[in-house]
Amino acid sequence: MHSLYHLIHKLETEVEKDYDLSVMASKMKLKYEKYWVDVDKMKKLLYISTIMDSRYKLGFVDYALKRVYPEDGKGGCMSEDVKKATFALFAHYEQLWKSKKSENSSTSLAPIVEECDVDEIDVIVEYIKHREKIVGAVNKSELEKYLREKDEPMVLKFHVLGWWKVNNLRFPALSLMAKDVLAVHISVVTSEYAFSACGRILDDFISSLTPKIVEALICRSDWIHGDSTPPSAEEDP
Repeated sequence: MHSLYHLIHKLETEVEKDYDLSVMASKMKLKYEKYWVDVDKMKKLLYISTIMDSRYKLGFVDYALKRVYPEDGKGGCMSEDVKKATFALFAHYEQLWKSKKSENSSTSLAPIVEECDVDEIDVIVEYIKHREKIVGAVNKSELEKYLREKDEPMVLKFHVLGWWKVNNLRFPALSLMAKDVLAVHISVVTSEYAFSACGRILDDFISSLTPKIVEALICRSDWIHGDSTPPSAEEDP
């Protein structure tokens, strides 16, 4: 979507080079802005799916939004909304995973406690505090740890779901979220088109057709496309 916006903007400004293409790009830009400019109407799930790609994560989403919408800090606001939506969605999946984990673990083993020297305990406590200062990852959520890790190399052939399958043990709750988010279709045009055959037959110019004729046209089209053998004129009508 980021590349598409810049391509449309480029074609729109090249009026002298190709006027017709520039006019077409202007109309495409209006359609783009209808769905993607308004912060309240933006499809956050598309950006969340990009965050679930370990090559891009939140850094690329933030960069792309600020570059596409630089005016009045709109890109920064959109990026912050996407971040909040991502953490809110993860909180939901984290609760699902915890409930699933509690159901699977019917019995728990009691920890083995052994006596040790007091000085040894003090050293361990001091080490834990030292580790917390250095690592800074103690008590952080899976999502925070995932975002802090180094991004994967920018390669074209990258199996996103395969990556989450390999890292399922490290990010059990986040992997559940990633598998659901990445399974969502980017567009519903294909599915809607499959159920809009009537709209392609009954347009504004032939809207006077009766329901019976429309049904006959749809059935005829379905029979023709469904039968691999060509129709014979000798068949009984």
